[in-house]
Order: sequence, then C-alpha cells, then structure tokens
Amino acid sequence: MYFGRCLAAEISSKQLIPTNKENAVSESETMSGVDDKEKIINRAAKHNIPTPDKCPTCRAEIDGLGRALPPPQPDGFRNPALTVDAACTKESESGTEVLLITRGRNPFKGQLGLPGGFVDYGEDPQIAVLRELQEETGVGGIVTGLFDVRGDPTRDPRKHNVTIVYWVEADDSEPIAGDDAANAAWYNLDDVISGNCGVTSFDHLDVLVKIKESL
Repeated sequence: MYFGRCLAAEISSKQLIPTNKENAVSESETMSGVDDKEKIINRAAKHNIPTPDKCPTCRAEIDGLGRALPPPQPDGFRNPALTVDAACTKESESGTEVLLITRGRNPFKGQLGLPGGFVDYGEDPQIAVLRELQEETGVGGIVTGLFDVRGDPTRDPRKHNVTIVYWVEADDSEPIAGDDAANAAWYNLDDVISGNCGVTSFDHLDVLVKIKESL
C-alpha cells in the first residue's frame, strides 16, 4: 500500500474553499479525513475549485486534487501507479457470488472491494493479482483472462492509479482475511450491487455491474 505523503498534503476543506463567493462551499459542507476524499474530489470537480501547487508544510508538489505527486522519472515524465484487482465469481444455489474484502485501512476503510493492490516494481501484473488475492483472502487461483482496465484520474483519492482487473478462477480455500483486509468472504453479486451488503470502495461498484452484465 502507498502511504508516502505528508499529512499536510491530505485534502482538507480549507484547501477547497474559494474566495469567489459564487462557488463557495458552505461551512456546513466542509469535510475532513481520508474517508471524505471522494466527496471532496466530487465537490472540487463540481465547483472547479483550484488547490495549491505545493504542500504548505513540506512543500512537496501536489496535483489539482491535493494529492502528493510522485517524483519525475529520469526522462522527465510522471507516470500513474499500477494496481491490479481480482474478479472471482462462483455459482451457488442463491445465484452468482463474488469474492470481496472489507478494507481494513484508509482510503475507504470499512467498505467492500475487490481483492487487489499495487504491482511491485519488476513484477508481472498477473503474478501480482494472484499474490494480492492470496495475501488478502488466503485464496489461491489462476488468471483466466483480462476483464477490465480502469484509469479515471480521480478514482483513487491518494493519487492517479490505473488498475487492471483480471478474471481469476479461485480455488476451494475458505476465505481468511489477511494483510490490510479486515474481512474476506463470498457475497451474492446481486445483493452487493443493490447495496444490501454495504458500501463499495473506489469504482468497484461499476466493475461489479459490468461483471454481472458479462455473465
């Protein structure tokens, strides 16, 4: 997981309150904390609110959404981070089930999500998705295909992440939460999409809807 950022670079309501009264965010609407970043991002986009170019404390460069920018590569380019997610489904008497975790850390602590995480330098993404699946759920599997690629720059409040979603055929191991997952279990896909199982993190609800449509 990525945590290398100054606390002062966290998006705060003060950074998002403009001097222009027409676009001002009311005091009752101000937010703070990592869990509120998604709301802040949406509000920033809605009001077209600029943010500082540098963290006011450590002077690290930040992007237009207040997120710490990675250092430029030797060629001068800044590249998005790469993550992977595992789409594991199975059929049961109650219908299609999907393997999900409950996130144990911010962002989106306590929310449901697909098992996944960051690809290590020098690691094949297909190896990474199986590693993350094993670490977070205790379940093994094999990659059976590419399902989706998602790269909306605002999908992760920490920084610009591009994620590869792979179809993974899971083995029969009982899910056991590990690493930064607070829980791991099979859920009825329709129940998750309808919101009966709780809130989903990142853009994973869109992924789950797409999974349902593809089956």
